[in-house]
Parts: sequence; structure tokens; C-alpha cells
Amino acid sequence: MGRAFLVFHYPPCFGPGSRGILIKTISEVKIMPITDIDDSNASILDTPGKTVLVEFYNNRCPACRAVQKTLEQFAGESGGNTMVCTVNTDNSPGLVRRFGVMSVPTFLVLRGGSVVGRKAGAVGAGELRELAFSEAELR
Repeated sequence: MGRAFLVFHYPPCFGPGSRGILIKTISEVKIMPITDIDDSNASILDTPGKTVLVEFYNNRCPACRAVQKTLEQFAGESGGNTMVCTVNTDNSPGLVRRFGVMSVPTFLVLRGGSVVGRKAGAVGAGELRELAFSEAELR
């Protein structure tokens, strides 16, 4: 099952008789899943016309754990325009070979199953957005 990132938006509002008490309401909840991919469901990566950001990671990698929040943040910000997936390299040797992944974390941007962008190593939120959006617009 994929991890999910929740984005909450709380606008302040004052109702009649609230006596200045701030009441927070949820006006929007977006659940942007991060899909876990392995060799058995890799066809998701070949979705035509869809931009897919893939992180190759493993559980023993400190840098992979460090970028997890950044990836979750990106998934929430992308608004569904970019599918976000993760691949555990220990469980998916076929995908590691297919995409020539040599180190983790490695981020790939795919369009129709073809690599249009690649970045190895830990990345910040800005680098991740730049990689995903600039590469997707170029193709």
C-alpha cells in the first residue's frame, strides 16, 4: 500500500456569538498518494501522457529517509498533475536494471515510460520541483 500525504487548509473564521474565539475549519482535504511500485506493477510507470516522478530508495539509506518528507510535500503540491511513485531497490531488481539505477536515492521523471529527467542523491523541495516540472514541460 502506498504512503499518503494529507494537505490541510484551515481558514480562520468567527461566527456569531463567538466572543473572539478562533474556530478553525477544514475547507479542503487532498490525499495525494505516493504509490509503491515493484516489478509486479511496473506497468504504472508506462502511463501514456502522464508525468511520473519516481524515487528509488532502500530502507537502510539515511539520505532516502531524509528526503521522504520532501517527496510527500511534492506529492501534495503537485495536485495530481504528476504521479509520485517509490521503488524499493531491494524488492525490485528488474526496475533497478531497467532504469540503470546505481545509487539511492535516485529520482527519475518519466513520460510514457521514457526517462526525461534524472537526479541522484538527496534533493531539496526546490530541486525536486525544478526536476519534475522543467523536464515535463520540455517533452
